[in-house]
Amino acid sequence: MKRYKFSINGSRFDVNIKSLSINTAVVNCNGQDYEIDILDTDKDKASPKLKTTEEKEQITQISPTPAKSKKKSVGSKSIKAPIPGVIIKVLAKKGDEVKNGDLVAVMEAMKMENDILATRKGKIKSINVKEGDSVLEGGVIMELEN
Repeated sequence: MKRYKFSINGSRFDVNIKSLSINTAVVNCNGQDYEIDILDTDKDKASPKLKTTEEKEQITQISPTPAKSKKKSVGSKSIKAPIPGVIIKVLAKKGDEVKNGDLVAVMEAMKMENDILATRKGKIKSINVKEGDSVLEGGVIMELEN
């Protein structure tokens, strides 16, 4: 298994390649498994996309500069990272009742603190990060129940 260390916009990522084929790879990035689709085999044009093995429907483009998400997460059952960064505070606890716009966590990205807000009213079902964890854009930070 090959190991790599990346720094993207000041956030550190430890990546272990678990398996590799011509057009797919399975990697572990900071404790989270991802299946990578290799879209172009030309080394100069390779453009990998990430999707967690647990959440196949969530796809995140790797980019050294954050891109605006085309999807709005309003009303979503998941609270996701808007950009890559490091979680510096987790304010909500499992079982807490939150409403749309409540502050649930704080992340540092590009040397700035960013508030992570609840996307709808609900009860915290799970917290998928802890303070100090690096997250990718679109990474699920928390999940909400109905």
